[in-house]
Amino acid sequence: MNETEMAVLACIMNNPTLMYQAKGSLNLAHFGTVANRFIYTAMSDLLVDGQGIDLISVRDKLNSMGKLEVSGGVAYLARLDNELPSSAHFMTYVDAVRAGGVRRAITDAGKAIARIPPVGQTPEELLSSMHSELRVVHELAEGHLRVTTGERAVNELVEMMEDGMDPGIPTGFHGLDQKLSGLRPGNVVLVAGRPAMGKTSLIMDMADHQLRLEEPVVPCIFSLEMSAQELAMVMLSKESGIPRQKLKAGALSKDEWRAIARARSQLAGRPLIIEDSGGLSIDQLGAKARELKNTRAIDIIYIDYIQLMSGTSRSDSRTEQVSEISRGLKLLAKDLEIPIVALSQLSRKNEERADRRPQLSDLRDSGSLEQDADAVIFVYRSGYYKAVDTTHGMTELNVAKNRSGPPGPVHAVWNAEMTSFSNPT
Repeated sequence: MNETEMAVLACIMNNPTLMYQAKGSLNLAHFGTVANRFIYTAMSDLLVDGQGIDLISVRDKLNSMGKLEVSGGVAYLARLDNELPSSAHFMTYVDAVRAGGVRRAITDAGKAIARIPPVGQTPEELLSSMHSELRVVHELAEGHLRVTTGERAVNELVEMMEDGMDPGIPTGFHGLDQKLSGLRPGNVVLVAGRPAMGKTSLIMDMADHQLRLEEPVVPCIFSLEMSAQELAMVMLSKESGIPRQKLKAGALSKDEWRAIARARSQLAGRPLIIEDSGGLSIDQLGAKARELKNTRAIDIIYIDYIQLMSGTSRSDSRTEQVSEISRGLKLLAKDLEIPIVALSQLSRKNEERADRRPQLSDLRDSGSLEQDADAVIFVYRSGYYKAVDTTHGMTELNVAKNRSGPPGPVHAVWNAEMTSFSNPT
C-alpha cells in the first residue's frame, strides 16, 4: 500500500474535518491504489451526506457500495484507524499524493502518445490527440479546487487594486471597453449579426487598434471565410485611407500609390498573424492555436466565423457539432489564458420582427453559444434596412450578455466607403 495515501486517509479517519482540505486538492485520479480510491470515495460521500467519518461509517458505506473486500476489508480500515500520523503534516501528505498522481499521469500520457497511429491523421489531428492526453496531466497538476477565505480574497483584491488592475486587452471602442472591462484572458466573446452588418470589419478594427498600442498586442485571426489577401486589402485600405473598392479597381493616382507605399511600410512592422486555411475543425484550430501561442506568443484570437468550423464528433446533428465547437473554444481560451473573439451568424428569426433587432434566441445552430460565451455582442445597423440611411452610419453594439458587468447597448459609427467603424464623436 502507498504510505502517503495511507497517511492522508488515516488523518481523515482520526480528524474528519481534514476532509474539507483534502477535497480542495485531491480527486480520485490522484490515488494510485484501488483500495484507497474506494475508501476516499466513501469518505467523500459521507461528507456530502452530512454523516460522520469513522471506522464504522466508512465500513458500512463501503459495504453498501459492494467494495468492502476490494478495499482491504475491516482489517485495512482498522489499520488506518489505528495509524496516528501527525495532522500538522497533513497538507505535506496531500501534496505528495498529488505529485504521485501527476507522475503516473505523465507516464500514462507518454505511453498513450506513443500509441497514437503515425498515419491516417493530419499533423493537426496528431497534435490535438497529444494535447488531449496532456490535458489530463494539466488538470491533475492544476485543476484542484482553489479553496480560500473571504478575508483572503478581499485582501488579494485590494492588493491588486493598489498595484493597478489589469484593464484587459482594449477593443478600441470606448463603450465596449467600459462594458466589458476589456477583453479578459480565458474569456470567449461572441460578435453576432446578420450578413453585411460589418462583423468582420469590427474585429479587424479591434485588431488594428491593438497593433497600434504602445505595448502592441499580438492578434491572431483565423479567417475561415476570407483569404489572407482579402484581409490584407482591409488593412491596406484602412492604413492608406483609400476605399477598398478603389483598391480593387487598381486605377490609382501617383499620390495614392505613395499612400500605399507608406501604408505598406507601416504594416510591415506589426505582428498580426493570419491563418486562412478554412474548414478547420475545433481540434485542428486548437492545435494551431497552441502552436502559435508557443512560437509566436499570440495574445488574442479572432475567429471568422464559428459556423464555418466543423466538429470532430460523428453526429450528423449540426446543433451537437456547434455545441462541441462552443465548449472547445471555451476550454481553449482557459487553457491558453487569452481571450477568444468569435464571429457568429444569426438565424433569420430577427428578420420577422418589425425592427429586426437581434436577440439571444437568434444565435444560430446552438444554445450552447450563449451558454458558453462570457459576452455576446450584437452588431445592428438600422440604416441598412432603409432606402436612405438617415442614421449616418450609427450602429448599435448591443452587449446582450456580459459576465463582467451590466448588459446594454453602446454605439459606433459605420463608414460604408472605408468599411470601418469608429467611436462616436
